[in-house]
Amino acid sequence: IYAYYPYDPQMSAKEDKLNLQQYPFDVSGDQSVLAKDFLWAKSVLNDLPSGNRANFVFRHLLSKIVINISSGSTVIQDVSVHNTITSCTINIRNGDVTVSDKNDIIQAVPHDLPEEGYDVTFEAILIPQQLVSGTTVLLINTDAGYTFFNLPSDLNLLSGSIYTFNLTLVQNLNRVKVEKAVVLNSMFME
Repeated sequence: IYAYYPYDPQMSAKEDKLNLQQYPFDVSGDQSVLAKDFLWAKSVLNDLPSGNRANFVFRHLLSKIVINISSGSTVIQDVSVHNTITSCTINIRNGDVTVSDKNDIIQAVPHDLPEEGYDVTFEAILIPQQLVSGTTVLLINTDAGYTFFNLPSDLNLLSGSIYTFNLTLVQNLNRVKVEKAVVLNSMFME
């Protein structure tokens, strides 16, 4: 028995969703509007207790990034994620994720309360993938214009992991730039 979230009423009913070994999933666009994370669990029928109840332990199949920004007097309007693969297929039977070649923009979601020590916090769900050093992954829209964040080293986004980007912005001659960046990795809580 397999279980997943978010629920899809078109699963096994729509032409492109008939194959449970290649269920299409996409994280592009505004993530505040749609559920973009994908949770998956499996319970083996032979392991069912006598009460015929299935027990499921869900796990996150995708990756999450958290962007904490110290910006001083600079106002952050929004943050978007660029140059990442935004779609995949998921094997509902075993939870494997296979990346596609679709590359689109993801609008990160702002937190109501920023992490302690930061002015703003945003988050986004990403497909697990390898990102290469030097790739521009964040576009930060400020009241002083746009600034970009390029990865300082390769980053392998793993299924079920959270990556925290702690950024400090400085404004110099009407231009905002990332002065300091720290990337941390941790696991989703089950």
